[in-house]
Amino acid sequence: MSLNNIVLAVFIVGFCNNLHLCEAGQSCLSCTGIQNQSNCEHVENCKNDEVCFVQKHTTDSGSLLYDLGCAYEQFCRYNIGGIFGRRNDAHRILCTSCCNKTRTCNTDLKCEHDYVKGLPRECSDIPGHHPDGVYKIYPDGISAVSVFCDMHTENGKWTVIQRRANGSVDFDRNWEAYKEGFGNLNGEYWLGNDVIHEITIHTRHELRIDMHDFEGHAKYAKYSMFMVGDEKGEYEMTVLEYSGNAGDSMTYHSGNLFTTFDRDNDKETRNCATLYHGGWWYNHCHDASLNGRYLSGTSPSGHGINWPAWRGMDYSLKSVKMMIRTLY
Repeated sequence: MSLNNIVLAVFIVGFCNNLHLCEAGQSCLSCTGIQNQSNCEHVENCKNDEVCFVQKHTTDSGSLLYDLGCAYEQFCRYNIGGIFGRRNDAHRILCTSCCNKTRTCNTDLKCEHDYVKGLPRECSDIPGHHPDGVYKIYPDGISAVSVFCDMHTENGKWTVIQRRANGSVDFDRNWEAYKEGFGNLNGEYWLGNDVIHEITIHTRHELRIDMHDFEGHAKYAKYSMFMVGDEKGEYEMTVLEYSGNAGDSMTYHSGNLFTTFDRDNDKETRNCATLYHGGWWYNHCHDASLNGRYLSGTSPSGHGINWPAWRGMDYSLKSVKMMIRTLY
């Protein structure tokens, strides 16, 4: 079992009172695709920073199955679902629960879900083949939200969460604007941190970033894990496992909180959003900066739309698109 592919869970916190047990790591029941949770007998030794999990999912044929095993504790901070590996038969993850109270504590760990079948939570859930365009989704299973769906890139069904193309929309906005979203769905926009959070808590998601420079070249970066926490947690972002041809400029921002000019959560003494004119998951301040000022090509260091791993800190890109998709 690949531990890198075990993700995203509801964390039921338990404190370890046995120092030797904590240092030795957890032991968890570990099974894949079983019909009855109680039938799992195989025990797996986890890493020191892992906990036990139970995950319930449906298959395309409608079967209800369970996965059990180890999961990284950092993915259990939010009320989040996940994927056990790159499952081809998984139709939808219904729920995931974690624990670390005792050894093999996932023996009888409950996993409850409230999934309402039929309403697409994101572009990945829209059945059939469709053109690119604006569609209605229901991230919380109830309320409709309009989003732009990229239906052609790499087999399509991507939910576009951000797009820059011509500088028509000002991205130097306050906390509330980034929370709710702004811009034009057919042009430049930010989908909204609340919606991005709601989408990424239900299944494991991959992030793809497409970018173009002013010389006509195109590159992309992909991450096989992307999630955004809730507002109480300052929209903390996690991104892992880079692939692509643009180089990795996003991992530097993993684990950081969202910052705007009126809400400073970065690690710099100054407000990075004020310095670089856009809300972002700043660290000390940024490597990637995709919400900065729209500038043309060679620009003052760090003050444009930057992807340093490709064009360096002194170059502002012509266009960029961030989009997410359920990783089955």
